[in-house]
Amino acid sequence: MKSPQVKTWSGFIALAAAVCLVPTLSSAATLAGSYASIPRNADINLSAAGSVDWVHWGLHTETTINRKAGVTSRIGDFSLVDTPMGFAFVYQYSDNYNGYSWSDGTPEVAVTDTTTGVPSLQL
Repeated sequence: MKSPQVKTWSGFIALAAAVCLVPTLSSAATLAGSYASIPRNADINLSAAGSVDWVHWGLHTETTINRKAGVTSRIGDFSLVDTPMGFAFVYQYSDNYNGYSWSDGTPEVAVTDTTTGVPSLQL
């Protein structure tokens, strides 16, 4: 049989652990945005639109990545999420309805009106 002092400490430790595990309440954040269609044959200037960061995938191949130069990247790379059947892949296209340009990129410093990109195809 345990002594009363041991019982007191075990109860105190259990209470302390329970208090530490209770989640704290925090206020929720709100995100607001808007949507606008991009007209066909438009040239989107990523340098002007992405003052903090931008990324373009698929300039030369499906694995080509160009990013805004001189900033800490805030946009990660994409990951292909496979289908349950296992038939998914990424390919490079060159016939987008609109083009993309930039003048502050790396490794390609400047590109004008490229219609390339990378979609994923899942079968």
